Amino acid sequence: MAIYRFDQKLANMNFKTRFEGEDEHKKIAMIRLVEGDENVYEKKQDANATQRSFRTGQVNTIVNGKRYYQTEINDKAVENFLERTSFWKRGMITVYNPVEENKKKSAAITENLMLILEIAKWETDNLFKYGYALFGNKVNKFLKDQDTEGLRIKIMAIAQDEPEKIIALKSEDNENKLVASLAFAKGIVIETNAGNSIAWGDTGAQITTVTKGQSPLDAIVEHFNERSGKEVLQLIGAKIERVAKDKVAEDLTAAANEDTDEDDFDDEDDFNEEESETQEPEEAANDVPITPIAPKPALPRKPSPLNKGGRGRGRKK
Repeated sequence: MAIYRFDQKLANMNFKTRFEGEDEHKKIAMIRLVEGDENVYEKKQDANATQRSFRTGQVNTIVNGKRYYQTEINDKAVENFLERTSFWKRGMITVYNPVEENKKKSAAITENLMLILEIAKWETDNLFKYGYALFGNKVNKFLKDQDTEGLRIKIMAIAQDEPEKIIALKSEDNENKLVASLAFAKGIVIETNAGNSIAWGDTGAQITTVTKGQSPLDAIVEHFNERSGKEVLQLIGAKIERVAKDKVAEDLTAAANEDTDEDDFDDEDDFNEEESETQEPEEAANDVPITPIAPKPALPRKPSPLNKGGRGRGRKK
């Protein structure tokens, strides 16, 4: 017994139980569902076998927003018949196995988490490279606002809901597309004439045109396949490398300036410390108690010659 899921387009449908298909050797054969025979190849069936009918019911299951008619089938002939229809080959009929389904879900969730953790470590160039490939020139707003974390969150949302988009971009087949994306994000190449052509960002010289219904990114990637486009790709690579080197030099200069400012600040602190140290002895001296100097004792007065006789005695007349 197995659980079969039918796409909602196949709900309430009478299946043709005799049709032209392929046998086990991939050769054209008539497929027929008959009574009392698990074999569905008409050439191997009894010519007088009674042909059976098969009908699906109403939609009764919704999974991730998709609607299905789901039913248990315990009939090997019907299973063999369904698995040889074009609907089976197109994935409109599937067998649902809860255990296998949970394994797939677990693997998918794990893959998504690993992808999100990888994006969390991406540097700025990676963010804008994938960002432009996913969102086009809408990335310019994040560039203008210097909002790299906002762009990171937006890419993480894609990794969670549509991880296949980022996984596809990571393949070698899209390597040139990511190079072009980074070139657009850094302004090395730009859209001109309302997105109808692509030019160099520094000179304004036209590189190629954009055909109707084509994105500028797809247009320049297609141009890379041409002879002149291969030269453009090499030049873009050189310009990206030069921009990266200039950025490193700029960061080193900024870091050196910060170190100089910090050294100046430290020197000032050293000077203040030295000044403080020279003042410490004076302060220490001020802390020593001062002993007051006692006044000298007064000397006794000598008698005046005029008063030699002593007090109270007058002069002789």
